[in-house]
Amino acid sequence: MYLKLVFNQTSSAAVAAWSTALTTISNFATGTWTSTSQITSTHITKESSVVSGTAPTSGIYSATASSGSNFFSLSITKRHYAKGLNSGAFQASSIMMLDWNNSSGFKVQYRDSQNSNAYPQSSGSPSYITSNNNSSSPRWYDANGAVDLVNINGISVIHCIITDHVLLIQVQTTGSSVQKDYGTWMIADLEYIPSIDNYAYTSNVRYTPQVFAYWFWPDTMDRGNGVGTTTANATGLYRTNYLDQYGTYRNTLVNSGDWDSTTHYGNQTANSNAPTLNPRPMNRVYQIPVTSGDYAHQLIPLMYVGHSDSTDNFGDPRHSRLMSCYRTSEDLGFTGDMITEGSGNFRIFRVHKCGNQAPSSAAFNACYAFPEFNIPYGS
Repeated sequence: MYLKLVFNQTSSAAVAAWSTALTTISNFATGTWTSTSQITSTHITKESSVVSGTAPTSGIYSATASSGSNFFSLSITKRHYAKGLNSGAFQASSIMMLDWNNSSGFKVQYRDSQNSNAYPQSSGSPSYITSNNNSSSPRWYDANGAVDLVNINGISVIHCIITDHVLLIQVQTTGSSVQKDYGTWMIADLEYIPSIDNYAYTSNVRYTPQVFAYWFWPDTMDRGNGVGTTTANATGLYRTNYLDQYGTYRNTLVNSGDWDSTTHYGNQTANSNAPTLNPRPMNRVYQIPVTSGDYAHQLIPLMYVGHSDSTDNFGDPRHSRLMSCYRTSEDLGFTGDMITEGSGNFRIFRVHKCGNQAPSSAAFNACYAFPEFNIPYGS
C-alpha cells in the first residue's frame, strides 16, 4: 500500500495535528481504514491525499498509542513477512517509535521486539535526527534556519509504503525547493532463510531478520540533479541482535558520530564493522538508452551488506536481499510518482543525494522504488 497524507497548513493545533497524522498511519497499517474517505480531521486535506495498492496481511502490523496535553506517541510493531512459519513459532518483529512532544518536536526511533536496543540513541536516551547533530534541539536545523516540526505547519506531506515487506515513512517539510527537508525512516525485511532465522529466533526472541535505515537530507532533494548540499545530513543503518560468526548476538556497532556515518553511506575502508547497502547509497544509478531515443530504468534489487571485512571479526555476517526494495535511475521522479513494471505499480521515493563518497559533495538525486501491491509469503 502507498499512502500520501497532505496537510492543511492553516491548521495549527499541534497535539491534535500530530495525533491525527500518526493515528492515520496506524489506522491504515492495521487495516482499520482502507480509504481516504475515512479521514475526518481538518488537519489533513483528504481530497489531495492518496491511498493506492493493496493492504498488508492482517496481523503483520499492530500499534499502541499514548497521549497527553503536550505529547503524542505511537509504537508500530512490524512483524517479519514470514510470521507464523516453523509451525507457528517464528514471530520475529521490531518496533518503530514515532513521537511528538512540545519540547522536542518530532522524532523517530527503532527498537527490538522487547522495546530495547534503541537506535539512534544518545547517552542511553532516545535521540533523533537534527542536521547539526544537536540531540537536545527540538527541531531539524539547516542552513535556512529552524524548520519548525513542533507545529504541524512545518510539515507539507507524509509519504508511506506499508506492505508485508516494508514500513517506510518519509516526512517532507514546507518551504521552497531550496528549503524543503526530507526525513525518511524504514524497516525492511531481509529474505527469510529458515535454517538461519529459525535457529537464531528460537535462541533469542529479540532476533529479527529486519533492517532499520534512515536518511535526513536538507534543502536540496526538491531540486534537480547537479545541486549538492553544503549542510549536514544523516545516513544510518542498523540491525539489532544479529548473530555473529562465533554465535554471539550483537547490535550494529554505533560509535560517536555514527548518526551520520559515511560508512553506512558506502564510503567504507577495507575493514569496517559498519553495514551498508548494495548499490551503495553514494553510488549513482544511470538510465540506459534503448531504441527510438527512449531510456530503460532498472529496478535493481537492494542488498544488505552486513560488514566489510571487520578487523575484529564481529561484524554482521548477513548479506541478504531487502524484500520489495529497489534502486532505480537517479532523478527519475519525485516521491510518490508511479512507474509500472508488467502489471504492477511501483512508487518512486527520492531519498538522498548520491554521486560522491562525501555526502556533502553529492549532487545527484538517488531514487528508490517500492511496489504498492502487497506480496504475502508464498505468493
